[in-house]
Amino acid sequence: MDKIKGLELAESIRQEMVKDIDYTTIAHMQKPFLTQSGASKLAEGFGYKAELADVREYNTDSGECRITVILNIIDIVSNDCISGAIGTWDSSERGSSERQRGMQMAYKRAYVMGMRYATFSHELFTQDEDIVRADMESQSAPTRVVVNEDTGEKKEVKNIFEMEWDKSKDDYVFTRYGAKVKGKTVKEAYFDSNVGKGYLEWILNLGSDPSKTDNQGNPEKPCSMGLRELIVKTINDINSGVADEPEQKVAPEKPDTPDIDTIAQVNYENRST
Repeated sequence: MDKIKGLELAESIRQEMVKDIDYTTIAHMQKPFLTQSGASKLAEGFGYKAELADVREYNTDSGECRITVILNIIDIVSNDCISGAIGTWDSSERGSSERQRGMQMAYKRAYVMGMRYATFSHELFTQDEDIVRADMESQSAPTRVVVNEDTGEKKEVKNIFEMEWDKSKDDYVFTRYGAKVKGKTVKEAYFDSNVGKGYLEWILNLGSDPSKTDNQGNPEKPCSMGLRELIVKTINDINSGVADEPEQKVAPEKPDTPDIDTIAQVNYENRST
């Protein structure tokens, strides 16, 4: 099925869905969240089913239990595999310490994500509500006050998981996503010819493709909402002319230093006068 026909079918199914049962909404989010019930309606309308491909369970370096469920989305008639899907859960999530519940959550996330992509409805619905709520909770840590060393000005800054506050730059700098951006602000990364807008957009798109994994073979995780907001705001400010290219610090020009032969010649002439 091509994309246009797929979108038309997905939209017709969406029209029949019931709010707060098949999908939910959260303030400030543009797209509604697809629930498992809504994903099941899409599966029925498209003639798809989910088959369990793999379940992985391991402990992270911090001692948390992580469960990953991998599904294949199958066309019931042709038996073709339409899409893959990955869902994860770990025991650090608030109120989610039970392993059995974690298994169910990982399966549900894989199922919803898989059906969204297989039925072209990822353009109609956003990611699973539980993932977004967990991210919001991780970003709700208390803010802290920082002091500008030059002006003494105090400001309250929010904790961003992938960044730290740099007092000398009076801004956030990256602590993750590789040497290309480490120690750089978002603006510096944007204007750096070795990084640029494309690298920042890659960060924004992490986790959007369920088939992609990180260098350890685990499903890609999206960046935090705090970082997403900062990148989007910075790019918008640059495009609208609000933010200028950061000034390049140029080392002071060194005075010309005469070589040894020149010094010797001057000394000789001074003795002769």
